[in-house]
Amino acid sequence: MGFIQVSPFRAAGDHADADFGFTVSGLSFYASSHKVKYTLQNGLYRLDNFNASSDSLEVELTFSLRRANEIFTGDRSVCGPSAVMGVALFWESKSSGQRGVGSPVVFTRESDLNARRIAINFEVGALLGEVRISPRLFLHKPCQREELGFARIPGSILGSFGDDILLSVDCAPSAFPILEIRDDSPGAPLWTLHLDWADPLVDLFSNEHFEVRLNSAHKNYDSVRVDPSGDGIAQIPVTLREILSTSIFALFTKLKNSPDSWGRILNGESLPGTVGDLAWNYLTEGHWNSSSIPSLLAAIRREFEN
Repeated sequence: MGFIQVSPFRAAGDHADADFGFTVSGLSFYASSHKVKYTLQNGLYRLDNFNASSDSLEVELTFSLRRANEIFTGDRSVCGPSAVMGVALFWESKSSGQRGVGSPVVFTRESDLNARRIAINFEVGALLGEVRISPRLFLHKPCQREELGFARIPGSILGSFGDDILLSVDCAPSAFPILEIRDDSPGAPLWTLHLDWADPLVDLFSNEHFEVRLNSAHKNYDSVRVDPSGDGIAQIPVTLREILSTSIFALFTKLKNSPDSWGRILNGESLPGTVGDLAWNYLTEGHWNSSSIPSLLAAIRREFEN
């Protein structure tokens, strides 16, 4: 016989969007100095012109609640008439071992909730892997008059609105540390790779420790140039994808050459945002097989060809 969990207080049900008239009019991503383009594939948002190692990130959602007063009174109410409620973006990242809440919109029974904005701000290098973001309804301040069946603890989550937003912050090729240099000396290669860290479990995955350097003076530079298409979304050239595949393979090869730290990486002991954490994220989230050189190379190529 199974168990049924009963909430100790009233909460919004599965039809909260329709009950309270919740609609979304805009979802936007902003890096340190520009609006970020994205592609949406199989429910996953992938950022195109964003570098997780050097850019901060703001996720912004604009929403409306057409029948917000019914949160406070009526058959579907989840709090008393004098309560103060809030809507915010709650987030969690299993690969980074973090969770949090963005800046909320706080409102009362009389508030106008037409085209209101909620957002989350992430610091540079704060996240790796996938981030799940959920718009949620929570109790900011309980009703002055205590009533049976209503939550009394500030911060109690009373419902979810809309679909979860699943965001990838480091699996797109444009998210890697890439530097454009100019070397017109005879025989200078199209690209070089910088790999230099002391402890992959501590050193961040950043330009200081990993960097792909593209030579803009090379005759074949146009084959790796990232240009936006007609719809403004960056298209990653095939040649650049090959370079990134080779670079990540080199990173894994270097990591595996240190058996002690490699074992700790496989155990998930790396600090969030580090070189080792990036490798662990790829292995676990992408189900990469690193037991042999051919299987690892095949997994990397599949990742960058998609």
